[in-house]
Amino acid sequence: MPDQEPNIHPTRSLLTPDGTTAFIDVEMIPVVRALWSAGLTTVGCCQDSGEYAEAARNSKPDREPTGQAGYVEYYRGWAWLKMPVPDATALTNALAETPFRRAVTVRWQKGSWRIFVPVVHDEESGMQLAPYAQIYLPCDQLKDLSEAVSKPSFEVAGF
Repeated sequence: MPDQEPNIHPTRSLLTPDGTTAFIDVEMIPVVRALWSAGLTTVGCCQDSGEYAEAARNSKPDREPTGQAGYVEYYRGWAWLKMPVPDATALTNALAETPFRRAVTVRWQKGSWRIFVPVVHDEESGMQLAPYAQIYLPCDQLKDLSEAVSKPSFEVAGF
């Protein structure tokens, strides 16, 4: 049986653009739907990454903890999106032309997003950038983000 992580946030089943079903945290649904409508792909999401990491840690005390020391505290109140790197890049470039400009272009300021592309090992190619970006944003920006991406004037280049 696979090692299942706890599902601590309420979810709803949504039909994805490719016709499959995905369970999405309810507070993420407006953002995910807006991103899909803009032609962007999401691979994963969580409405509060810190809460989730704490629950995952507590659910299996005998294994290596999810998140390192300080992760739970730091990311409590931060939503998480996992997107293909080209989609994450297109999204942040488009958001740089909206009131989200500071959040996506200025690093390490209050309200600024944290965007990471991990380095992973592939047996054939060695070390390389992962195909997916990890985007962390303050939960209090979710409503404004879904509204910004849903505006008719919002345009994502190449999508």
